[in-house]
Amino acid sequence: GPGPERLLHQVHGARIVRAGEIGPAGVAADGVWDRIERIPGRFLAVRTADCVPILLAALDGSFVAAVHAGWRGTAQRIVQRAVRVLEEQGCPPQTLVAVAGPSIGPCCYPVALEVAAAVAAASAVGVSFRKAVDALSRFEGVKRRMERTATVADIAIYDDFAHHPTAIELTLNALKDDTSGRLFAVIEIRSNTMRMGVHGSRFADSLAAADVVLFCEDKNLQWDLQAMAQSSSTLVIIKQTLDQVIENLVQDCKKGDQIVIMSNGNFDNIHPRLIDAMQSRHQE
Repeated sequence: GPGPERLLHQVHGARIVRAGEIGPAGVAADGVWDRIERIPGRFLAVRTADCVPILLAALDGSFVAAVHAGWRGTAQRIVQRAVRVLEEQGCPPQTLVAVAGPSIGPCCYPVALEVAAAVAAASAVGVSFRKAVDALSRFEGVKRRMERTATVADIAIYDDFAHHPTAIELTLNALKDDTSGRLFAVIEIRSNTMRMGVHGSRFADSLAAADVVLFCEDKNLQWDLQAMAQSSSTLVIIKQTLDQVIENLVQDCKKGDQIVIMSNGNFDNIHPRLIDAMQSRHQE
């Protein structure tokens, strides 16, 4: 029968790996290939939502490849890279057949505001659209802005600086579109305006894209966190301690879920604590 499942942790890049070289922990890549004779009884696949799945196969059935082509990967020529890898292994490009699977259309393709602003700014100073997109495709982001800090048992953990309703809403919406399971948000209410309740009901509305939101009790708040939780359309869980929050995540999160931790501070060193707890749980 087929062997154990091996996963690609797709990162919207242009890395192509051989299926037989993927270990039990998976690997960060957006394309996979191999010789049919090396993977009897198994198949190659990629996961997509809006992005384009590309399947490649040699006409004689000797090689196969699967590619996750998002806009970043496309700008980095991921499909061409896959063809080149197969060619280097003895499969001429003219012997390949390719199939593109369903994907989002131009009528409804969302472009993040910061991406559009960056391209517009570059255009204003004479940078061509092609060069701007190419540069964006290689931009790895900045610290604490949807920064993936770990992936444990196919559960991704992110750090984000969002600490007011507008930023929280935008971050959750962006992550929700890329989450195959549930989206968990852990939020530290730290800034003065948030502690004072300046944002009112706007805060509850900003949580809508998350499936579960966790908070720690905070006696310094000047508003009723329990009342906000009851008014939210999202499941809001309030714990007395951060250890209880971490334990809730460890017990409840499953393969395909994503966790985003939102704070403009250290949040009591939650990231290494959560990662250690998750790794201990999944090594049992």
